[in-house]
Amino acid sequence: MYSALLPRVTPTHPLAPLLEYPLRRLFVAISMLLAMPLSPARAAFPDPPPAVEVSPEEEEDLLARDIVLRVEDTEEGANTVAILDVAAPPRKVIDSVMDVTARVDEVGSIKSASVYHHEPTAIPEELGVQWEIRVVGKKIVFHTWYEVDRDLGWCTYRLDAEQENDVKSAAGSYQVYENGTGSRLVYRSAAEAGTSVPSWLKRWLVSGSLKDQLKGIRERAEQT
Repeated sequence: MYSALLPRVTPTHPLAPLLEYPLRRLFVAISMLLAMPLSPARAAFPDPPPAVEVSPEEEEDLLARDIVLRVEDTEEGANTVAILDVAAPPRKVIDSVMDVTARVDEVGSIKSASVYHHEPTAIPEELGVQWEIRVVGKKIVFHTWYEVDRDLGWCTYRLDAEQENDVKSAAGSYQVYENGTGSRLVYRSAAEAGTSVPSWLKRWLVSGSLKDQLKGIRERAEQT
């Protein structure tokens, strides 16, 4: 279709040496660009936040290898921050975070975790996962889209709106940084459930079985 737009330059045209190849190449290049599909807009990958501040009491819990859990209930769902220390370097910890299929054996309510997209060479790395969980006989299926910079120890996730989901929204992050001779892992999450789901289940979506998940990540990262 674009050939009709090209100027017709005959060999006897006085400007033929200048127009024949450079101009036609320009039109061909423009045609190729117009024919290329455009990538969908994507929000910029955020920088990791500063290291989390903990109280003296929380620091004692962390030294005892407990998991510090902060949960704030809202009308829409719940906001959660979980903190734990891991006796392993940050890179090993973030690799354990991204080994999502291992969580099926570590968390009883997770029935399946299926990777439907993985682009390890993308910047940031991309991972799409379909989750199926069961709570008191109720099956919940949703899809999360992860973006990760393993060198920074930083991963964000959000609900994949292009897939069918049984929850209205979910977003959060995993952050790993050096802490003493090991690492500190900080999990942040905000989730919203549909109006047909009771409030206790909204809270469960971000805090229920979370400790099992984080303990599993820690155990795998600490394995020699």
